[in-house]
Amino acid sequence: MTISNRSAVIYTALLVLAVSLLNVGCKKKSNDDDSNNAEPEKVGYADDQLLLEHINNSSNKLVEKALLLGAEAIGSCVSITYFDKTNEGGLTPDSILIRFGAAGSECLCYDGKIRTGSIIVSYNKETAVREQGYHQVLKYNNYTVNGYLVSGHRTLTNVGRIAAGGRIQYNVKRVDTVVLPNDQGVITGSSNRVRIWHYGSNTEQLADDVYVTTGSGTFIRANGDQYTTQIKEALYSPASCNWITNGTMNIYPVDARHRILDYGGGECENDATINVNGVITSLKAPQ
Repeated sequence: MTISNRSAVIYTALLVLAVSLLNVGCKKKSNDDDSNNAEPEKVGYADDQLLLEHINNSSNKLVEKALLLGAEAIGSCVSITYFDKTNEGGLTPDSILIRFGAAGSECLCYDGKIRTGSIIVSYNKETAVREQGYHQVLKYNNYTVNGYLVSGHRTLTNVGRIAAGGRIQYNVKRVDTVVLPNDQGVITGSSNRVRIWHYGSNTEQLADDVYVTTGSGTFIRANGDQYTTQIKEALYSPASCNWITNGTMNIYPVDARHRILDYGGGECENDATINVNGVITSLKAPQ
């Protein structure tokens, strides 16, 4: 074989190898976009985000009921202890401890969920929740809801009224940690949100309250996959419903296709959908 023929053979072999590697890489990259791909891979990101949003949404409702209506509005097994900084020498903020059942026992709450542990809420009682400057910090203490162990914290600050309609705006920062049942791992993340008291701020009752939320976050799934979120259309949370009723959220996984989580059209239900590359799959937020 001549040198030129040998060079041609080597060139052809290298070309075939390069094409083969390119095809393998492309197939690996496109797995997430393949309509025949396993459903759990498609919806896993959305399932995790539905869980996080639902846990935080229910915590918000618990705190609102506790501060305005008392323990009886949450459940017969719930107790609330009030700590007044005046009585404590002014060294700590005013706070409440919401305890779900006795130590080691479970507590069935108004929304049908089983809770244990407690939630601690610190706030400046001298400033009303409707007034600019109101500040509130929520922390979890051995708190579980339907078997999910929740930690982390949330801070909420009233930054004043929006010019359009005089609605009240709160800046919210969240740090989330949720331990999944049965040793399935841990979901973590942090987010910055804007929460608007959309309806009901002019009345003393909870039933007519509606909050809308926008913002973004960064999260890590139990399997190590990372993703970011951006609320595309504001999430609506009426006090009269246990679920987020409508709104959409962009989910941007690292090394996977962008997807859209859609909470629906306003009905009080736990239904949602996830759209991955035009393939829409129905989901349900955890009960």
